[in-house]
Amino acid sequence: MESFKEFKEIVQKKHTKGVSKQHWWAVLFTRRVSIYITWVIIRFTSISANQVTVMQLVASLIGLGLLCFANTWIAFLGILFLHLGYLLDNVDGEVARYRKSQSVNGMFLDFINHCLVIPLIFACLAFHYYFSTNLIYCFGLGLMIITMKIQAIDLARYLAISFLVTKGHSPSYDVTQYKRVNHPGSNADKSSSHPQGLEKVAKRVRNTMANLFVYPNDVMMVTGLVLIEMITKDTRLEILILTIFGLFFTVNFIIDVYAHVKKNT
Repeated sequence: MESFKEFKEIVQKKHTKGVSKQHWWAVLFTRRVSIYITWVIIRFTSISANQVTVMQLVASLIGLGLLCFANTWIAFLGILFLHLGYLLDNVDGEVARYRKSQSVNGMFLDFINHCLVIPLIFACLAFHYYFSTNLIYCFGLGLMIITMKIQAIDLARYLAISFLVTKGHSPSYDVTQYKRVNHPGSNADKSSSHPQGLEKVAKRVRNTMANLFVYPNDVMMVTGLVLIEMITKDTRLEILILTIFGLFFTVNFIIDVYAHVKKNT
């Protein structure tokens, strides 16, 4: 059995060119804790990386359910479960890396986790405000956020590509003519065009805002909003902030649909 230092070098590869940098929370906290959980799993159990991913999904769903409760302390407990989910998100990769068990099934389970949990984080916070204030507006805000965050554009895009592939024998359906619109914040999105003036500023703002809401930034933001509520015993500021988030999600959704339709017509 290798030393703990060697074990760490195996499961936690350092950042290299072409590989996404670790999130700051992962660097400061999550990876420092996940390595010990991974070591215990590898040393004393036969738990697979896919099983850890399922645990991550269960922990995250429990967290989302608790976050909806009107009681702030129960909601905060839900926040802790969401952080546990992110911790296990690191553990499953480390287990897979050590056991060389990376697989399509593992990737599939991870995508299920992200597609289920991420769109619901801010929505469940809105439902928490609804149950704690009885404002029907907060319930509607939660439904709007779910609608804007369920990644309907990606699903429609993949269904369109799948349909084009199955119809590849027909000259009416040519998959090579399908043009993918990159997400804001991606390298391809930044280099595909060179907008000028106000358009350039608007694009930069949109990219910056989009990067703010990537996982686990959304968990960190919800953590902050719940902590503010616990300290101030008031939800008016938090509801206003969540409303601004909801407006951004809506505008971003509309822009994505417009850009996609425009590029493929």
